[in-house]
Amino acid sequence: MTEPTPQKGLAGHRLTADLTRRLIEPLEWLAEARAREDGQTDAFTLQALNPIRAVVALSGGKDSMALLDIASRLWKDPHQHLIGRLAAVHVHHGLQKEADLWATHCQKECDARGVEFALLTVKVDEKGRGVEAAAREARYRALTRWAADHDYDAVITAHHEDDRLETFLLQWIRGAGPEGLAAFPTVRTLKDVEGGLPGRKPEAASRIALVRPWGDVSRADLHRYVRQRRLKSVEDPSNADTRFARNYVRHKILPALETLRPGFKKAASRSIELTAQAVEVLQSVAKEDVARCQIADDPTSLSISRLLSLVPARQSWALRTWIQSLGFTVPNRARLEDTLRQLRESGHDAQVAMQLGTGLMRRWGDRLSLRAEDLSPVPVGATPLVWSGDLTVTLPDGQNLRAERLPEGEPGLTHEDLMRGQWTLRPRQGGERLRLFPHRPSKALKDLFAQAGVPPFDRTTLPLVWHNDELIYVAGLGMDVRRLTDAKAGEARYRLYYEAPAQLWSDVKDDDWQVRMANAPRQ
Repeated sequence: MTEPTPQKGLAGHRLTADLTRRLIEPLEWLAEARAREDGQTDAFTLQALNPIRAVVALSGGKDSMALLDIASRLWKDPHQHLIGRLAAVHVHHGLQKEADLWATHCQKECDARGVEFALLTVKVDEKGRGVEAAAREARYRALTRWAADHDYDAVITAHHEDDRLETFLLQWIRGAGPEGLAAFPTVRTLKDVEGGLPGRKPEAASRIALVRPWGDVSRADLHRYVRQRRLKSVEDPSNADTRFARNYVRHKILPALETLRPGFKKAASRSIELTAQAVEVLQSVAKEDVARCQIADDPTSLSISRLLSLVPARQSWALRTWIQSLGFTVPNRARLEDTLRQLRESGHDAQVAMQLGTGLMRRWGDRLSLRAEDLSPVPVGATPLVWSGDLTVTLPDGQNLRAERLPEGEPGLTHEDLMRGQWTLRPRQGGERLRLFPHRPSKALKDLFAQAGVPPFDRTTLPLVWHNDELIYVAGLGMDVRRLTDAKAGEARYRLYYEAPAQLWSDVKDDDWQVRMANAPRQ
């Protein structure tokens, strides 16, 4: 993406054109990135087939009203093919008595422009973080969830140059690293920002981008545009309350810096941009390091030996990037460094565990695995299973157990086997054995799990399926060959497959491992 040349004090149509161009550039970049992800490379195809479905984050203030006005005018332009759908979402925090009036104002302004409008009410739970941080988190989660539910590509906000300077100073005061000091990039996935969506797989938000096109546009220019267009807006009285850190920086610190060095904002913005470019390089290197360290058949695990072969700074960046890629909250620097220290000093048989919000990171041999802590284990006691018409059973963890038809001639279960007898799901009790390969003896599940590379902490979450009190299938391993029969000419046979949760060990398919091991030397 080419960075626009800053222009200050623009008037009339020049200001409108400049703000529109700055909005278009990141959306074009996003459309091209989406096209590359979808395997489309032709330049003509990019515009024709990849319009962006955009959501404007609308507070009703001057900045967001300018964004709504520019975006809606661009959307209605009959000659553009960039924005395919446009909506505006107002998040009602319930923190101000005027909040209902703000929601009504936003509704009217969207109706006047023919823009779809949604009002989202959130509960702000401070939990010791302060009302600003809690409201921001609630707002972004609500925006992300709505965009995902309604099939949108991007959430656009009206953050500007002054916002970026305020964020830089606040992060600097807090002792943030390069990512924090970069303030905010122009385009970023909401999954990375907010750690995914509660109750959803991490990839649910992976294609929703947070777009902030006006990071080098001044607040003064946006307010000038509002005056020129005579746009109606609302004002949050709390913006003047200097008890909040951001407001103190805005009303006290920035004016003092302007007095010390008039026009400092452009120079400071250059420093922030250079920091952002350095972060982009570091993130690129970190992603390459993660790719080299990931276990080939399990992206939720890293090879500890490969990770520790990197220089210490790259170890930290790779670990942070990997945690973010899985949708979990990155710990602070001290906890991250302590985890790396434990990995360096511990042996393969050591127990290393670290809580990461809703996730738990653990060591198993040379493997460092990160899983959602709330993955549902198999229920205590027997659970009856009944096959539906499409030969699918929904298990208590919400995942599916499927009976898939095999190629002609392969041994498996008959349709009658599936429809008759008693099918149950049971937890491990110990001592269960499974025979996975013809002409080989049965083995204890503990030995088979170890041979298949399934970590101990994942084994309790994998279902065991019984038919008429005989163990017939174990997720992650496969089916007992003693329960399978050869197919007669034209007769269908079936084999069971478990659709594991995204963050559970699931990348070694049952049949792949079973076939691979069937061809291995006998033990």
